[in-house]
Amino acid sequence: MAYQWNFQVVSTYSGALLHGIGITLLLTICSVVPGTLLGAVIAWGRLSTKPVIRAFFWFYIEVFFAIPVLVLLVWVYYCLPVLLHLRLSAFQTAWICLMLSLSAFVAEIVRAGVSSIPKGEVEAARVLGMTRWQIFRLIIFPQAFRRMMPALLGQYITALKLSSLASIIGVTEIIYQTQLSIAHTYRPLELYTAAALAYVVIVLPLSLTMKRFESRIQTFG
Repeated sequence: MAYQWNFQVVSTYSGALLHGIGITLLLTICSVVPGTLLGAVIAWGRLSTKPVIRAFFWFYIEVFFAIPVLVLLVWVYYCLPVLLHLRLSAFQTAWICLMLSLSAFVAEIVRAGVSSIPKGEVEAARVLGMTRWQIFRLIIFPQAFRRMMPALLGQYITALKLSSLASIIGVTEIIYQTQLSIAHTYRPLELYTAAALAYVVIVLPLSLTMKRFESRIQTFG
């Protein structure tokens, strides 16, 4: 017997699903903004002329490259209260873990973007008498920004999708709300389909923006 689809349940639980979408977007923003700023600081450390500073930030990046976000979420949420008597809410745990993980990837993207600028252009700017700030603002940043944006947008999309893992510690994002709705209706196909479509609607504009940046970089160099 063919499965009888009933998307009326999606309409019935639309309020819960919309709440989940809002929490997903909030969690993503709360992790992406500070994660980008922290990543820029770490990238500065990786470009430092001092070996100790470079080594410290290299270790930071490698640690968060190595730890899966799911493991990090569970460890922080359940182990910190035992080890440090520090209890964070599920949302606080999620955005901190996503931020830390994202910052490592952002740091490498920023470092690679800055390092890709030909040294000859920087040296020529110094010969012309430009200050370090002018060199960064007028020479390094505009070129590095164009080269970094596709990769950064890709990481932001990944952070958005990884936010679904926060459901395991009780953050009421899309997947958590979907699972709650399924528990009441026993209609997983319709509700998971709605959740998948919600991600498509959110991610598709970001993906198209990323491709547009890539096209402009290939066109203008």
